[in-house]
Amino acid sequence: NEVMQERNRLKFVVFTVREPQLFYDILDDFDAFRLRQFPKILEKITHPHNALAEIYLQVHTFKGLFMQQEFLDTPAALHEIESAIARMQKSQAFSLQELTEIQEALADFAPLRQDMAVIEEFLGQGFMQHRGAVTITQEQAARLEVMANKLINMQFHLIDTESLNLLNEIKNIRHVNLKDLLSGYPKGAMELAEREEKAIHPFEITGDDIYVDPEVY
Repeated sequence: NEVMQERNRLKFVVFTVREPQLFYDILDDFDAFRLRQFPKILEKITHPHNALAEIYLQVHTFKGLFMQQEFLDTPAALHEIESAIARMQKSQAFSLQELTEIQEALADFAPLRQDMAVIEEFLGQGFMQHRGAVTITQEQAARLEVMANKLINMQFHLIDTESLNLLNEIKNIRHVNLKDLLSGYPKGAMELAEREEKAIHPFEITGDDIYVDPEVY
C-alpha cells in the first residue's frame, strides 16, 4: 500500500510538471463550474430533472479529466457525488435541498485541497503563481529523486515496467545532456587560440545523448 501511494503521488506530480497548461485549464474550468455555474443553475432551476442531467454530465466529465491528470483524491470524491446524482435521477422525488448540499460540498471541496497540498509539497507555493512556466528548485528535484529511489528499493519486484521507467526517469530529473555541458568549449577554445595567436580548426560537440549529474561532471 505504501508503495502504491507513493507511486501515485509521484505520477501526479510528474504529470502536472509535464502538462502544466492542461493542469491549470482543468482547475480553472472546474472552479468555474463549482463556484459560478452550479449556483446559477440552482437560481434559475425550472425543470429539476433537466438541471440534474446537466450537473451529472459536468461532474462525470470532470471526474474523467482529473483521473487522466492522475489526481489522487478528487476523482473518487467526484465519483461519490456522481453516484448520488444518479440515485436522485432514478428517484422521481428529490428536493432542491439535496442539490444545494451537493453544490455546497463542491464549493468547499476538501479532496481537491488535499491534492493541491501534494503539488505544493513538491513544487512549492509559487507553482500556481507562475502559470505558463514550470520551475522546480534543486531541493524539490532532490525530494523527487529520494522518493523514486525509496520506491525502487522498497519493493522492486512489485513495480510494473511502466512505473519502473517512470521512477528511473525521476531518479535522473536533475541530470542534463553531457553535450549541453560541453557546448561552451568550442567557443572558449577558439577565443583562447585567438588570444594565444594559435591556429585551431573550428569544431563542435557531437555524439549520443548522455545524461549526467551536473554537480559531479
